[in-house]
Amino acid sequence: MVLLNVMSVFSQALTNRTDTLNTYNLNEVVIVGEKPQIKNKNGAITVDLNKLIKGKAVSNIYESLSYLPGITKDISGNLSLAGAKDLTILINGKKEQLSNENLIALLQSYPTDRLKDVEIMYSTPAKYHVEGASINIIMKKNSVLDGLQGQIGLNYIQNHYSNGAANIASTYSSDKWSFDVMYNYILGKNWSHQLIDSYHLFNDEYLSIKQNEQTTTSGQNHNGHIGFNWEPIHDNSISVSYNFQFDPIRYARNSSTGTLGGYITSKNYMSPNKFNNVNIDYKSSFGLTIGGSYTNYKENSKTLMFEEQQENTLKNYYSSQDINKYHFYANQSHQIKKWGINYGVSVDYANDFSSQSFNSSNNGNDFSTKIQEYSADAYFGIERSFKNGLSFSASVKGDYYHINDYTKWWVSPQVAITYMKNPNHVFQVDISTSKDYPAYWEIHGAETWLNNYMVIMGNSLLKPSYTYENQLVYIYHQKYMAVLYYNYTDNAIVQLPYQSANSLNLIYQTLNYKYNQMFGMMLRVPFNLGQILQSTVTINGYYTHNKVDNFHNLQINREKFSLYTDLTNSIRLSSKYPIYITLNAAVLTSSLQGIAELSDIWKIDLGFKWTTLKGSADLIVSGDDILNTWSPKLVVNKYNQNLRMDTYDMTRQFKVSFVYRFNSFKPKTYETNKSRFGISK
Repeated sequence: MVLLNVMSVFSQALTNRTDTLNTYNLNEVVIVGEKPQIKNKNGAITVDLNKLIKGKAVSNIYESLSYLPGITKDISGNLSLAGAKDLTILINGKKEQLSNENLIALLQSYPTDRLKDVEIMYSTPAKYHVEGASINIIMKKNSVLDGLQGQIGLNYIQNHYSNGAANIASTYSSDKWSFDVMYNYILGKNWSHQLIDSYHLFNDEYLSIKQNEQTTTSGQNHNGHIGFNWEPIHDNSISVSYNFQFDPIRYARNSSTGTLGGYITSKNYMSPNKFNNVNIDYKSSFGLTIGGSYTNYKENSKTLMFEEQQENTLKNYYSSQDINKYHFYANQSHQIKKWGINYGVSVDYANDFSSQSFNSSNNGNDFSTKIQEYSADAYFGIERSFKNGLSFSASVKGDYYHINDYTKWWVSPQVAITYMKNPNHVFQVDISTSKDYPAYWEIHGAETWLNNYMVIMGNSLLKPSYTYENQLVYIYHQKYMAVLYYNYTDNAIVQLPYQSANSLNLIYQTLNYKYNQMFGMMLRVPFNLGQILQSTVTINGYYTHNKVDNFHNLQINREKFSLYTDLTNSIRLSSKYPIYITLNAAVLTSSLQGIAELSDIWKIDLGFKWTTLKGSADLIVSGDDILNTWSPKLVVNKYNQNLRMDTYDMTRQFKVSFVYRFNSFKPKTYETNKSRFGISK
């Protein structure tokens, strides 16, 4: 996903000149300059994120990423980049194998002090083994003089319920090796609330169904990382790392009351959810990098649904998932005169053994199946910069994919061309492709009952999606930014609601669109008022068109224009002390989700940051969505489907954070992909 930075620097000159005749005492002269916010080289937009977030109410890397140009964060905390279908986060040019949940927890454990630069790549070169857009977080390298460094953080979070978190991270460096460790603990309880107003066509008769849904989830979460790096010979290194997630207590409860009666659905985890990931990498001085990883994920749960008054059990079933995934890659790069040449391969294998068993055959369909997935790719790429201001990177990749009885081959191009004759005017053209894969649990065709009316149904016919992405980027005065973009996705993967004609159920099911296309433009305009106020306005307008040939015998063809706007402000309260207030606002107009339409939403964020103890500690108080207005209403009123869902989730969040750094902490950060793991929540 994407990044931009604003840097402000000042130089000070005090002149006191004396000669043999007279003495002149000159007043202090302060020269205030502004360093470039955006730089571009070889298709990468480089940002000094530390300068961009100066004075903002952020305490870690993850929170800071939302201040990058074009980056937005949804209700679930996932980041997206304007003009890009998907976004991948790289750490020092490397993609590992962690989930979004694990990645967020890790990034929240690290302060921004360690950041050197952030690169935004709309068209990521194939040498990174990433498709489409990415954010590359470049960390400062540890020095032998750094010794032992670390950070301790405490967080109190108030949503509907109180939540708490604590984390510690530390690094140690010597002459030839370095060691780092991170641990993050979260204890909390979450709440969501929905009002369902369904006008359901069943047996040739429209029935009015009104249900009040309230869901609570609670649990503990342990996340950790241990890493070791050894450099026996200069520019030759071996890295080994271990990442884990352990959830000893997890519980979910849904209470549904209304037209269909009162029902309770509870989900208990029979054993702790476990996620383990091991990585080993070798980097040589002659351009060879090689490595591999192993990942295991396990989840076991029991779901019970019963009538609240009569305690009559309607559903009683067990669900389990056990995934093993293996990844191997090898890259080689050469510098031949002014040409950069790179090529490489990667191979992935995954086996997923999942099962679901109901206590009665009348309650659902049992299954116990094993999925085996194979994928591989090989690529060749070139890079070159010319004296006339033109630079480019280009690559082509061949992909192979096989799962069950489905086999697919792709040829994936990537091109990024930059022209910068004058630093005040930078033009960039990006062309790339990307793929998206369905979650393993979906492919098994499993059922997840939310209550007696709402159920998530799997889809064994899901296919990977394939997206063609195009962007034209213009950067003015290394500060202002405009992005014109067009994306077209075959077999786009989307979950949609459907009022069943065969049963009195509201079914959520993931399907493949025939296609989805999006055309839009994003503008970013920063402005300052001296050293007191730093503000940025972002506007992103886009047209969406999606088409579905067969969704439960429905043909869907819909289009809409939407507009997203946000304003961020950082106000310095004192010229002597580092005390700041942030005030941000965002608006998103109505948008499409297949057959459904989402209402306008808006929010206001407020924050306060005070750096104390000679820069070693931060006290941050923040309020996100303080008016609790960032939850859309979902409306369906087409194709004999009539549904309204009002969401009253507690998106308002008040947070108090205290961070203490010892020995000038300079941490590392890690990422792994687990997005396709897990049973439907």
